[in-house]
Amino acid sequence: MLQSLPQKNQHQLVQDLYVDHSAWLQQWLHFRISYPLSAADIVQDTFYKLLQSNNLFSVQEPRAYLVQMAKHLLIDQQRRYSLEKNYLAELAQQQEDPVSYTHLRAHEHPEQL
Repeated sequence: MLQSLPQKNQHQLVQDLYVDHSAWLQQWLHFRISYPLSAADIVQDTFYKLLQSNNLFSVQEPRAYLVQMAKHLLIDQQRRYSLEKNYLAELAQQQEDPVSYTHLRAHEHPEQL
């Protein structure tokens, strides 16, 4: 029973932050990335990550904290995109010339591309 009270307070705090700052964060992201739907996805991911945060009650500047989290998510998204792009390029090259890439086995270790 004691653990559910802080979690309820944390959920209420995230809900309050969402109501107060989600539109602002989405607009901030919209000006920095070219796809509005991606901005909405990053906002949702930011608040989802915020729900998992342990130091939520120590946040002094909510907008700065949200921007920092969103920036980290954008960096992670860019890394995944780059990895996927390189992986697909290697697969395409492997299909063009299967003899020279038989020992690469990119499908087993895509993080090494």
